[in-house]
Amino acid sequence: ADTVWVEDLVIPFVNTLAAAATASRERFGAVLVLLCHKTRSRKTDEILFENLRRNLFSWTEVGVHHLDETYRNPDLQLWKLELLPAP
Repeated sequence: ADTVWVEDLVIPFVNTLAAAATASRERFGAVLVLLCHKTRSRKTDEILFENLRRNLFSWTEVGVHHLDETYRNPDLQLWKLELLPAP
């Protein structure tokens, strides 16, 4: 779903993602989240990444060379999110 373009939707999106990732880790022992993202505003990106950090996610960008040509788009980034252990 395209939720990271409306500022008011970013925090609920990240909170839902964190809850789902936590439940998956508890049940399966590991979790991997792939997030395809298109920057629309610097402010919205700041809200997104700050809330990912607050919810104990780390992230790395996946290079586009890993993607099938069908899914490559210069406007999109693919992020691999990992849920860190709670302190």
